[in-house]
Amino acid sequence: MQGLELIEFLKRRYKKESYKAALVGAYRDGRFVDPPPLQTGLYFLLTPIALSVIPLIAVKDVFIQWALGVAVIIASYLFFYFYLRRKCFVPDAVKVVRTDFGDVEYLKRHKLEILENPGVLPGDYEFYYAPVNVCVAWDKRANAFTLDGPRGPVIYFTTGIFARLSPEELQAVLEHERGHVRLNTLINYWPS
Repeated sequence: MQGLELIEFLKRRYKKESYKAALVGAYRDGRFVDPPPLQTGLYFLLTPIALSVIPLIAVKDVFIQWALGVAVIIASYLFFYFYLRRKCFVPDAVKVVRTDFGDVEYLKRHKLEILENPGVLPGDYEFYYAPVNVCVAWDKRANAFTLDGPRGPVIYFTTGIFARLSPEELQAVLEHERGHVRLNTLINYWPS
């Protein structure tokens, strides 16, 4: 391979890295639906630990302190699990349009039109359907996670992860999360 051919090959191979923006559209029953926002933050995740300190201050018996602290953490986890389970939005399809067109305001104003027909974009673009069968939440941060609870596992993908990864990479993340579910099932039913 000559130097020029190598440069062209690398440009084609890593072209997706040059995209400046991405539009993610979730569809249910053939209609565009914005996924609900994922309203969590560091305070949401640290609250159970902060609440588990209360028994240390309020009770003098060490065993009761320990039992109440564990109960608070478990109750907080279950609250978090049921909150996310209730907010679970599973679309029929997720469309992603990644583009090197840099006018973010134009992209926001014409999001639905662009998702329906990416050819209206003045610049280069990439269009694909992403793997689904997971809960989708709107969040700019790229994240995927699995929660297991009394009503079965819940796998969450944020729109940020759809915007940043290719379909193959998304499938790998989905299989990784399913691996968590399978491993947990194996651990729970492992013969003694």
